[in-house]
Formats: sequence, C-alpha cells, structure tokens
Amino acid sequence: MEVTQSIWVPGRSGWTGPGSNPAATGIALICFGAIALIGGGWLASLLLSSPSPAVFAFALSLMALIACAAWAVVAQLGVQRRRILRLRVEGEMVEFGPSTRSRLPLRLLGIPGLALAASVVWVLTTGELASATRYGPAVMFVPAAAAVVYSMRGWRGPVGSVLSMTPQQVGLRCRGREVSAPWGDVASAGLAEQHAVVRMRDGRELRWAPRDLASDPILLTELIAHYAATPASRRDIGAGTVALLRSGEF
Repeated sequence: MEVTQSIWVPGRSGWTGPGSNPAATGIALICFGAIALIGGGWLASLLLSSPSPAVFAFALSLMALIACAAWAVVAQLGVQRRRILRLRVEGEMVEFGPSTRSRLPLRLLGIPGLALAASVVWVLTTGELASATRYGPAVMFVPAAAAVVYSMRGWRGPVGSVLSMTPQQVGLRCRGREVSAPWGDVASAGLAEQHAVVRMRDGRELRWAPRDLASDPILLTELIAHYAATPASRRDIGAGTVALLRSGEF
C-alpha cells in the first residue's frame, strides 16, 4: 500500500537556512511588488507616448509574466521545511520527493512568455516607437525566452530530486544523475557548504541543495546516519520509518 504524508518531527532543531523562514515569502512579494510598480510606471509612459494596440499587448503580456513569475517563486519559497519530512511509503521503500507547488505556475509561465515575445516583434515591426525607446521592449526577448524554457521544465515528467531508502540501500536522483549505495558503504552524513551530503567509503557522494527536496535537510541526513549506524533498524524501513520520525528518537 502506498502512503504519502507530511510528518512534523519533535525534539529536533532542524534546518534554519533559506527555505525555512516564512519571512522569505513576504520579502519575495515585496520585491515583486517593487518590480511591478517600476515596470508599471515604465509601461504607462510607453502607453502615453504611443497608445497603440501593439504597445498595449506588450504591456499586458509583460505584467502577466511578472505576475506568473511571482506566483512560481512565492509557491516555491512557501514550502516550509524546518522539522518537517514529506515522504511516500510503498512497502519497504520510502521516498522523499520535491515540492510540486510551483509546477502549475511553471507550466503556465510559457503562455505570457510566448505572448511577450510576439508582442515585442509586433512593437518593433510597427515602428510606432522612437528608435531610442525601442531598446526597452527589445531586451524583453531575454525574459520571454527564459520563461518558455522554465515552462518546459514544468511539463517534463517528475520535477526535481528524489531521495529513496530501502532496507538494502539509500539512493538519490538529482539533476539527471542517479547514485545509490548499500547502507554499509555510508561513511558519513551531514551538511557541507549549504548542501546535504552523504559520503560513501569509496569516495562517492549523495549531494542535494535544501531546495531540491520538500523536507528538512538536516533531519534527512540525521535519519540516514541513524540507519547507517544501526543495521537492526533498517528492517523497519517503510511503515517503521513513519513511527520513528513521529517519535523523533533517531
């Protein structure tokens, strides 16, 4: 039977770096609000100087792109990780996956991106803006192209990394690379250079950034260290992992 759940782990300090502070969402909203105000003022000046359908389409698509990008960033930052582990249990396998909250805005990002690129072409070909004024809309090709690229990421299969554990091994799929190793090969697990790192005795590593998974990176490394150090506990990986996390005794 497959079970997906979020568990708050008691008795642990947990991750206090980026992605654990709710204030980050507020800061992101303030930054995007400032961008919207500055961009809105610039677009208003363009509309006043040339109130044409092409310029209006450009302004509308640019503001839509800013709004969609803000949605994606806030959705990602809004994932609370401190002292929380999000896992999927299927038999004797446990998986800790990425956040899917930003997948929808990422997928939608390509729509205003394509609209912005088309409106830039429309503005430049109509010749309604003075030559010096056209440079502003022209550089918007860059964010338009970036929006389309990021949107394609949202449509590609599973997005992000997955850390898996079974009674036999621990593995990580991250950024197109997959590494797994028996528990006996795990030498250490902890944080290094703002990354969670699991080092093997043969020199290989499982390494991921805190944002890659929707779980507390410190608690994940502590859980891995626990299973690596206590072979008898590995046979309970699966449903037993849920009970272990709820107790906080690992």
